[in-house]
Amino acid sequence: MKLVESDSSLREICRSVEQRLRDALYLDKTELPVELLPNFESLHLKPEDPCAYRPKPPTILINSSSFFAHVFEFQAAALAHEIGHHVHDSGLLGKAPHYDNVSPCIVADWLVCVWGLFEGLREDRLDFYGEEYCEIFRACENEPEFFKRATQWYQAFLSRPR
Repeated sequence: MKLVESDSSLREICRSVEQRLRDALYLDKTELPVELLPNFESLHLKPEDPCAYRPKPPTILINSSSFFAHVFEFQAAALAHEIGHHVHDSGLLGKAPHYDNVSPCIVADWLVCVWGLFEGLREDRLDFYGEEYCEIFRACENEPEFFKRATQWYQAFLSRPR
């Protein structure tokens, strides 16, 4: 895996994430640009999001106004989450039917967990989705069990009143 950052301020985090994902052999030939933007205001993204994945052309976008406000472990996990979107969207892991039973963000979080970086996201996910969501990731190494639990959680999440 090679991340090609647009700004030297991203060098350390990009090299760290590359190193952490070195054992994910399906990423060996993957090269992704990582583009630093001053903010996300002109994009159809939440202005507070630290980063995002743009599928065409495949690029990870970094929101300078919020990304650097987070601790390094969160930055690494958030960057890995966007790489997870690329893995899912491009079919690098194949197209398992259970991936379609949950949102692409759950698949990306699962990959972050498999890669050993979920702790960096835990506090954010606790705040947004709750303890039950985070508990699902205890089974991340057992793919069938994880996706069984994640599908049940996701269906319950979708049926909650907004």
